[in-house]
Amino acid sequence: MKCTFDLCELWNGLFLGLISSALFAILFHYGRGYFYFKRRYGKLAGNYNGYGYKADNPRDLDENAISSATIKYLVENKLEIRVSHNNLTWVGELTMSSLKYGSIVFQYENSEARHFFGFKKCIIDHDRNMLFVIGEAEKGYGTEVFKRI
Repeated sequence: MKCTFDLCELWNGLFLGLISSALFAILFHYGRGYFYFKRRYGKLAGNYNGYGYKADNPRDLDENAISSATIKYLVENKLEIRVSHNNLTWVGELTMSSLKYGSIVFQYENSEARHFFGFKKCIIDHDRNMLFVIGEAEKGYGTEVFKRI
């Protein structure tokens, strides 16, 4: 029996294999970012009101909002949070470690408070409508609860 395979078929097979592998890698990379990360963490994006705990009972929230926040999805597991307290605004990058836990690196935008920066921890409620932000108590950054508007 005579073999009908020639060198041209070998080059065509290698070339087609390289192109299809590269196309799959590109689709996997961009599809993973959109379908995996955005579906998981993009649901946190939106507008929130911030509430503090009552001084006499730290288990109950105040009735009046003390701040307003906006969360935007950036990329993969990173979100941006912008919080306005009266005349001060801080902006942070929220990096989610899991669906329910993340950490925030923040800095105030205003020129008079620009030297205030730090870390906060963030716990997400199971229905993704509330965020519990826990600051560094020794620096005066307290706990705040954000509820979706």
